[in-house]
Amino acid sequence: MLKNKPIPLFLFVTFSITWGMWIPALLTKLNGGTSLLGPDTPTGQFARWAPGITAILVTWFAVGKTGIGPLIKPIKIWRVNLGWYLFALFFQPALFFVTRTVDRWLGNTYDVVSPLSKVDAPIAFVIPVVILTALPGAFMEELGWRGFILPRLQSKYSALMASVLLGLIWGVWHIPSIIYLEETNISHIALAVVNTIPITVLYTWLFNNTQQSLFLVSLFHASQQYSNNFLGTIPTFTSDALVWSFAIVITILEGTKYLSRRKLQYIGVK
Repeated sequence: MLKNKPIPLFLFVTFSITWGMWIPALLTKLNGGTSLLGPDTPTGQFARWAPGITAILVTWFAVGKTGIGPLIKPIKIWRVNLGWYLFALFFQPALFFVTRTVDRWLGNTYDVVSPLSKVDAPIAFVIPVVILTALPGAFMEELGWRGFILPRLQSKYSALMASVLLGLIWGVWHIPSIIYLEETNISHIALAVVNTIPITVLYTWLFNNTQQSLFLVSLFHASQQYSNNFLGTIPTFTSDALVWSFAIVITILEGTKYLSRRKLQYIGVK
């Protein structure tokens, strides 16, 4: 019976693995202790691999080992228009600098500090570790969210509705990490979850228009991590407003059904 409900099974296993690590770390931190399972530790980073690990396990359980190849195969899709590479690699850093510019126009002044500067380890060691671990970690997340869940959601709903559902799921999945990293205001946490929706729309747009390339969405994911780690994050809502605006424009121009100007025959799960 579980074989016929791959999405609920995937979500149960993924949340169990990730929250099973992050929540104990969060409780330990709230009680003044330290934990090797926190999302800011190398061990805790393993929790971010849960979507990919679960996608492989659930596929094996539901289809058999013959389903693993087709699940992973989209990582080999890389021959796409150069414009998609430019978007995947430079959207997040461009967003950072555009946001800073807009905030200056609005009279908002602030300092942005790279999270890496706060790490209690030699920077010469930290930088290579961040660079080398971001891409495989991004792929393991994307294997689950875009490789496993998104095609299944799009076989039932429009690309926009699938993105909204996946965005909320993805946002909720991050909640223990959000709280662990010092955000305890409930309204801010809820806003962070909702703000996952527009970036998820952009992921779907990229995914659908690059023949469902896991390689491109993994690059996009890794680029976001690199930007946030090396440049930092903006302490205003300007970047969120810009992402929402961009996602809305893309949806209007490309259409809600496929987030693409052409019908995409390959969307869906056989």
